Amino acid sequence: DLDRARILAVSAPHSGDWLHATPSANCGLFLENEELRVAVCVRIGATICVPHDCSCGTKVDAQGLHGFSCKKGAGKHIRHRLINDTVWRSFLRAKNQAQKEPAGLSVFTRGQNGTTSLKQPDGATLIPWKRGRSVTWDVTVADTFATSFLPLTSLEAGSAAERAASLKNKKYEELARNHIFIPLACEVTGNWCSEAIDF
Repeated sequence: DLDRARILAVSAPHSGDWLHATPSANCGLFLENEELRVAVCVRIGATICVPHDCSCGTKVDAQGLHGFSCKKGAGKHIRHRLINDTVWRSFLRAKNQAQKEPAGLSVFTRGQNGTTSLKQPDGATLIPWKRGRSVTWDVTVADTFATSFLPLTSLEAGSAAERAASLKNKKYEELARNHIFIPLACEVTGNWCSEAIDF
């Protein structure tokens, strides 16, 4: 299942678009040697690291894929922040003022255990985008190889991103009444949800 998910993911349209990006540090598109090595190893299924015990208690195999979803790993937050920064800068370059984590656009969400929490989208345009409504967006990065997604991703490329986008749409459905909400859901293998690609 793991190999099937990987092969489907790297064969999907747009999953390799990053390989064609100009490696510009000013645009946030420059990969360090180690980042490039890991990205290529994930794409071809090569060994990434020496098997070891993670600080969270999980045994990490030579493919090193556990790092994409480790609860104690910092990678998830960095990936999220970098994508959000890139989207925000793109709006600014297009002369459309946008704000990250805008105040006043928070919504209450209910968790599976019945608790409620206040969530806010990752960004919003400050002027209308279409039909008099501003765009709001929220970034999420799904692990293609996570145990919870593997039954989906081993059958269809991009299904983890589509599932994550569906959850984001549900979370922010109240916000979508007055704004154009875009879930920017992608997978660690480079697949994006259809809404993000269209956007």
